[in-house]
Amino acid sequence: MIRPLEVRVEVPLRWTSGGDVAVGLDAAGQGAFAEAAEYFRAEALKREKNVNLLFDVAAAAEGAGDLKTALEYYRKVATLTKDKDALAVEGAERVQRVMRRLGNRRP
Repeated sequence: MIRPLEVRVEVPLRWTSGGDVAVGLDAAGQGAFAEAAEYFRAEALKREKNVNLLFDVAAAAEGAGDLKTALEYYRKVATLTKDKDALAVEGAERVQRVMRRLGNRRP
């Protein structure tokens, strides 16, 4: 029997503060990445240029398997930092590779 290969990537959250971010961090710490991403995204709507918060949305979404959202937010961070945020650029590239392998097209 062939077993699927499990790939794990650890992407550290940036530990931004304020609003409901602490609730999101707690959720992420418990492995509830979809819930964490929603808390981070709600806060990101208020702070659209906070690259650390946007990165946390991307990382949590990726952990939850929401690749489309992860790619969107990694790209936002990369754009805001003019591709100087290496982890965001790498995250976008990694998510794109996974999406291609799964047969998904770029959004």
